[in-house]
Amino acid sequence: MNEQREVSRGGDGVPDVFVERRHGDRRRGQPRSADHGGPDRRRGDRRVCVSAGVVLAVASLTASTSPDRAYVDVRVPTMSALDAPNVPAVIPEEPIAASLRPSLNSKFDVHIEEAATRHGVSRELVRAIIQVESGFDRLAVSSAGGRGLMQLMPATARRFGVLNRFDARQNIFGGTRYLRVLLDHYQGDISLTAAAYNAGASCVARYHGIPPYKQTQEYVRKVTTILGAALKEAAAREGRGGAQS
Repeated sequence: MNEQREVSRGGDGVPDVFVERRHGDRRRGQPRSADHGGPDRRRGDRRVCVSAGVVLAVASLTASTSPDRAYVDVRVPTMSALDAPNVPAVIPEEPIAASLRPSLNSKFDVHIEEAATRHGVSRELVRAIIQVESGFDRLAVSSAGGRGLMQLMPATARRFGVLNRFDARQNIFGGTRYLRVLLDHYQGDISLTAAAYNAGASCVARYHGIPPYKQTQEYVRKVTTILGAALKEAAAREGRGGAQS
């Protein structure tokens, strides 16, 4: 237990400890005892210095901690800690050139294949939506409230039975089912489907087409460009396979 001692001062404004030392110097041959505040006070001073050094070291380490590193440590991939994660939003206005090529990420392909087959949606369309929405990050969060790979909103998740939006399989099946509903509503029109997925069907209806929002227009352009490139690559692969057989 550290005790803080107050150093009293004499009448001349000199701390008592120094007055005692002067008197002690006059007493030749008499050793200074512990009650004069000598060894004990010095030991106490060392303890105070050590404690202050520890505090300064901890403060220095805390100040030097990188926010990015702290942010990585916070994002623990456990479902119990993901009720309200505080992570940056997915920004669709990223540099276009970086996202126009179809992603090669195949981590969730088994779920995408199953969901696309079950709901009759193009596998390439599902992948394009995931790429633009989250970049294949199952823990992605948007400031608008979207969560997971296909950035499902709370109402959409409830509508399609998604209990955990951060579960990759649930999120993909719910998002793909929603795409099926939109494709049916817009009679297979990919641009209107993508616009409604981004801005909402009511917004598309209000403007009788793609809304005049830069974000939505860029979103539609990204999705359709990635989808077109993916379909072209798939056709080329099938052509090469047919030629080899």
